[in-house]
Amino acid sequence: QYTSGSTSEPKGVVISHRNLAHNLKIIVHNLQASTSTIVVSWLPLYHDMGLIGSYLGCLFCGGSGFYLSPLSFIRNPVLWVELISRHRGTHMQAPNFAYALVARKYLARRPAPTLDLSCVQHMINAAEPVHELDIERFYAVFEASGLPRRVFPTYGLAEHTVFVCSNGRQVLTVDKSLLERERKVVLLQDSEAAGAMRVVGCGFPGEAEGVEVEIVNEEGVALGQGRVG
Repeated sequence: QYTSGSTSEPKGVVISHRNLAHNLKIIVHNLQASTSTIVVSWLPLYHDMGLIGSYLGCLFCGGSGFYLSPLSFIRNPVLWVELISRHRGTHMQAPNFAYALVARKYLARRPAPTLDLSCVQHMINAAEPVHELDIERFYAVFEASGLPRRVFPTYGLAEHTVFVCSNGRQVLTVDKSLLERERKVVLLQDSEAAGAMRVVGCGFPGEAEGVEVEIVNEEGVALGQGRVG
């Protein structure tokens, strides 16, 4: 499969059947997916989060899936949450921009459709930088529709098949200048301070699942705590 090109030019990655099976087991475990899982997805199947996360993951756990074209989503973003409500979707995946877009378009609809999103168990936010404000706005817009606070920042990469870790809830305030110029993570106490930046955590990988994460430099040398690789 090809990498998405989020941090560099897309490149081909060889994925074995063993890689795929191992990653699907991790996904099912972390998302607590089962035969009662219902996926509602618009993600393209040429992207690893769409193909492996939303499609093969659903097959692997024995759940049910409802899939629409990415073009249908772009034409009518609110259709996604309408289908989640209609089909009682439990597990969804999307990049950060989708949560911001759906919330904005829903508020612009007159009259806004009546939804019941109490069925949601796990919504992955991944494949691009995750923004705290976009998640909170999504919650605020759909709170009246029964949406539980179940949107989880998630980290993955094609070189690891797709999934690494999820269920992140930690949000840190860091010095933006030091992060961008010196690639250092320096924590700040005041989120309103000049130069402060909020960053969202993506949880921790499970060592028992055979997943280890190490931050290294371009030569492959491990870096210390608070450094960007």
